[in-house]
Amino acid sequence: MNKIKDFFQHIYKDSTAAYPFYLGLRFLVSLIIGILLVKSGMPKDVIGHYEWIMFVTMICSMFWSSGIAAAANSYISKSIHQNQVFRSAFWLMSMAALVVSCGILLYGMGMNSEPRYYYYLAATLILFSGSLPLVETYFLVKNDAEKLTKYGLWSHGSLLIMLGFVIVFTHEMRYIIGAMIVHSSLRWLYLINVVLDGKIGQIDWPSIRKFGNYAVPICLTLLLGSLMDTIDGLLVRHYFDMDQFAIYRYGGRELPFVSLIFVGISTAMIPRMINDDKTLDLQMLKQQATRWMHIFMPLAIIFMVCSPWLFKVVYSETFVPSAYIFNTYLLIMVSRVLLPQTALQSIHANDVILWSSLVEVIANIVLSVVFVQYWGMIGLAFGTVIAYLIQKILMIVMLYKLRSISLGDMIDIKWYLFYSVSLIVIYFANSKIHF
Repeated sequence: MNKIKDFFQHIYKDSTAAYPFYLGLRFLVSLIIGILLVKSGMPKDVIGHYEWIMFVTMICSMFWSSGIAAAANSYISKSIHQNQVFRSAFWLMSMAALVVSCGILLYGMGMNSEPRYYYYLAATLILFSGSLPLVETYFLVKNDAEKLTKYGLWSHGSLLIMLGFVIVFTHEMRYIIGAMIVHSSLRWLYLINVVLDGKIGQIDWPSIRKFGNYAVPICLTLLLGSLMDTIDGLLVRHYFDMDQFAIYRYGGRELPFVSLIFVGISTAMIPRMINDDKTLDLQMLKQQATRWMHIFMPLAIIFMVCSPWLFKVVYSETFVPSAYIFNTYLLIMVSRVLLPQTALQSIHANDVILWSSLVEVIANIVLSVVFVQYWGMIGLAFGTVIAYLIQKILMIVMLYKLRSISLGDMIDIKWYLFYSVSLIVIYFANSKIHF
């Protein structure tokens, strides 16, 4: 109990720990919901439809929702009118949600192969959930780690309780998504009252346009980044049946919490990276990257060895093929622990992140289409791993050209090479890929 108490005391004081904890909670709840769907005896094709709805919702909203929130996080340091920035971000998100929801509704009306109400539910969910990232961004900007942690606990905990109750008593997809809509609407009201102080009617169009111009490049960068998952998901739907989509989605993820935690670390460090003399605090960047590498690289190696057994126990024998897809995505850890994007965003070199993301997308499309012919869904994952590594290499090269910042300035190279080589060797010793 004392360790738990000390842990929460730490994250209550440090936003760079509280934000990854919040994102980790979100991932954990998503993982548990997936387990509940399988253990409740829900048919695999129905689970596939649920995952498809979540996939559609994610690809249609994540880039602008998270992008505008990230823009508010970095833009706030340039403005003394923090409340106005949040109102501008809220209205941009609301307009984007309305446009995207209408697009999904029109698309759903033309569908014959799947129930139309799937798309109607997805559109409604986006309307309420699209602006929710502003809540955690607000607490992050205010450096209020305690409120951010408590918000994460009650918001994600209540979602798990609501969905767990619905899943136990019904296998109807409409009720499961309906519960998510109700939960998002309650959090939306919390956003209005806490973050915006109920003043959503104060619309300042010049401020919205100015902030929008700043946010667009960040949103485009995230759009290109999300295209990796989008391409893989669409290729799975093209080449495989809906029940196989569930197999891919359960395996097509990195080590639990890792991507979210590193995104959180990167986001939380950006406002603190610039010193008073306008130099980058590379020591902080290296310490954070190395610290988390020592935690997650060994975990990735352990999971790579144990994943077939874990997927059988946690899900079922049917989902063991997901383990080999999961193992392939674990290789992304070689790139994930590197944080050149944090330094690039700190010096506002968003154009470098943008065009390197474009290169990543092109590489992913080409490699995925080729590899799927030989290794199926594992080939899709392998193409994503290589494409992501290409982007990180490009960002590291450009960071060295712009600021003479080397790889050794961002992470402990000796340990990095040791972990990376070990992970790759173990993967090919146990993988389903044969050259």
